Amino acid sequence: MSLKNSQSSIDKYVKIPTFVKGDKGGFVAAGFSLRKHKSIGIFLITIFLFGCAPQKDIIKQDVVADLSAIKEPVYITARGVGSPSFDLQKIQERRMSANRSSISAAVYQLISFLKGLRLENGQIVGSAMDADTKFKEVVENAVKELYEVVTQDFTTTETCSSTIRLDKNKLEDKLKVKFNE
Repeated sequence: MSLKNSQSSIDKYVKIPTFVKGDKGGFVAAGFSLRKHKSIGIFLITIFLFGCAPQKDIIKQDVVADLSAIKEPVYITARGVGSPSFDLQKIQERRMSANRSSISAAVYQLISFLKGLRLENGQIVGSAMDADTKFKEVVENAVKELYEVVTQDFTTTETCSSTIRLDKNKLEDKLKVKFNE
């Protein structure tokens, strides 16, 4: 196949625009005149003007951020160890079983730690949980909702050790209480 044949076959599919002077003075590219299609011309000019315009100052110079309102996260951490159910046949199932049991053990450790904390009004969280069952449910649900898994380690026997943490500030916001330092 010669170069001339391949060039003519390309011309069937690809139209290279040629710009010629039109009848009314505008440039025409493959039968397309900007004078005939004014809306497209106005759109292209608008994009060119506003797209290439310099950006205004976004930040006002007089505004100073109040950094005292930002709280540093204080984490309460707990570690739980879980062993798998050996009735399970697959390694993945045993690991998932150990993972769930280690996380539930760590959550239990977190709740036990929280029971020893003192609120701002002087009351201990554990006694408040014993007195009010609804508060107990709210605390347990908040811990289960807000904890983050930090590490998970598996041994050769598929035993899992998980470390979880809980942001004290988020917990205070969720429970609408303040803990003493």
